[in-house]
Amino acid sequence: MGRALGAVALVLFVAACGNDEVTGVDAAQFDAAQSDAAEVDATLLDAAFDAAAVDAAQIDAAQIDAAQIDAAQIDAAQIDASQIDATPAQAFKASLTPRQEVQEPPVSSTASASATCALTGMQLVCTITVSMLSDVQAAHIHGPAPAAQNAGVAVGLTLPVTDPQTFNLTAQQVADLEAGHQYLNIHTTGSPSGEIRGQLIRDSEILYATQMTGAGAGRGFAGCIANAARTQLSCSGSAIALAESLVSAQLVKFDGSTVAATFTIDAAGTSPRFSGSAVISPSDFAELSTFGWSVRLSGSTLAYSGSLTAQ
Repeated sequence: MGRALGAVALVLFVAACGNDEVTGVDAAQFDAAQSDAAEVDATLLDAAFDAAAVDAAQIDAAQIDAAQIDAAQIDAAQIDASQIDATPAQAFKASLTPRQEVQEPPVSSTASASATCALTGMQLVCTITVSMLSDVQAAHIHGPAPAAQNAGVAVGLTLPVTDPQTFNLTAQQVADLEAGHQYLNIHTTGSPSGEIRGQLIRDSEILYATQMTGAGAGRGFAGCIANAARTQLSCSGSAIALAESLVSAQLVKFDGSTVAATFTIDAAGTSPRFSGSAVISPSDFAELSTFGWSVRLSGSTLAYSGSLTAQ
């Protein structure tokens, strides 16, 4: 570009002079023209370098922006991961008593135990304390079964039961636990079928249990769980070797005549199972907690009843 500009300057200069010869002065003027052209070249080069620098700065800025976006995405992913990790464990509990054992004849014992459990994902961790309990032979979580109904072994506990207990549950076992369909049972030498038992319920719930007797042979068992809001009782139960087939099963208020719920008989006969629920008011809950409601089983001629007490 510099040579071209110099040539142009020379042509213009010669044309202006109208002379075929260039004097020393003219040459000096020509050198000055070339110097001007060089300055123009330098200016153009400087502009080109400046443009390149701007382009480079823009590229660097774009790279910085991309890095910032990547960092933001990484931060967001880390936040999401922390939220997943911070998912709170679900709290469950069980109060183990002889009253909850579904056996005939009933268990005679003063033993008791309490369990606090935390479910995180598929893992259940329980801590159990016992009172007046000896000669433990085995202990299990049984299910699926609602309160006052029997089921087979789901998982076994390690002995002694007061050691921390950790269980890796299946998806179905987790679903059963969350539905309130698992219970702890501790077996002893004196009561090999179970001396104390407790339904695993959510920490915010309350379990009421009863055993029902009547004029005839056999015995009934029932359990009712009050939800966290204390607006509903979910009840279930069974009976063993009744003198006659079950015709009806009802939840009866303290006055002995007001029926709060009539249960569905899930399996009829002399060893039936039943279940149902009742919507309760604050005054109902207060009456249940203070005076107790009862569960009544009726055959064609005989009736069995028992008062619900908190466990």
